[in-house]
Amino acid sequence: LLLVAQARLLGALHELLTNVDSLSAADLSAVDLALAESESEIASTALTPPGLSADGVLLQGGFVTLKALHSVASAAGFASLPRFAEQTRRRLAQLPSAQVVESVERLCADIDRSRACHHLARVQEVMETLLAVGRFKADLGGVELSGAAKRACHTAINRA
Repeated sequence: LLLVAQARLLGALHELLTNVDSLSAADLSAVDLALAESESEIASTALTPPGLSADGVLLQGGFVTLKALHSVASAAGFASLPRFAEQTRRRLAQLPSAQVVESVERLCADIDRSRACHHLARVQEVMETLLAVGRFKADLGGVELSGAAKRACHTAINRA
């Protein structure tokens, strides 16, 4: 049941991220806020499936978000959703480093195949958000990507 829910969530997230440019500014802001606030809603006991803790649900949500970063088209959508991108940074910092690195490497492979320059520039923005470029360490709330994940993000920036 959880795998089916993850697949549906990933499909919906991918669809949203690849079509984010078609949203109006008001709709974009509303979607960004809703996605960023969804973590607290998911963590409520009413939405937590039996046998899975709220932390477990959030971890699963992190894995789904991580999979959405596999393609240039969907990764570029994160650039239009700054609150959601920040929430993603926080989630990815909680995931095992190897999985974050693997996902960014898949993104790098898609970058190598991509010819959409406008998406590549936006992927760079997203990677900089994940790296918290230009932000003070004190402002990050103690949440940072691991060293290996940071190196992978820098590689993605260089490739894009």
